[in-house]
Amino acid sequence: MKDTIIQTIKEVLNVYGLELIDTNDADIIFEKTFVSKTWLGGSKSIDYKLYIGIHMDDQTIYFQERVSEKGKGFSFGSSMSTESQMNTTVYRTLKANMIGLDGKAYEIDVNLGEIIKSLKQVAYKYNFKFKEVLMLGKIKEAHDLI
Repeated sequence: MKDTIIQTIKEVLNVYGLELIDTNDADIIFEKTFVSKTWLGGSKSIDYKLYIGIHMDDQTIYFQERVSEKGKGFSFGSSMSTESQMNTTVYRTLKANMIGLDGKAYEIDVNLGEIIKSLKQVAYKYNFKFKEVLMLGKIKEAHDLI
């Protein structure tokens, strides 16, 4: 059943263009650079990594997501990051409108919450619990039980 859940997660999250990473640290690890914009005078990138561990003994899908935003240089504009919380899970939306020194406008709009909502739906489809963890140990523990 664990293989079926892993395959379902891969299919569901494939929609977001996440790259699957081969590792021994989790059952599944996805990563993607959602934004990598460079303009005259500056740059901005948003890197995303999602760790997933599936525990069959307590029927729980554990996850951890890491988001890093990097920006440098000069630009004019505004940016906004919103977070909403449902139970212990935080859903993030990142938006930015920037004007580079070249006068061109750049728009960044990433809804990371949709990824987690999709993962949560897979957990509930298989009657699993769904929990975010702060430490990767719980995720690695699930992988080591294969």
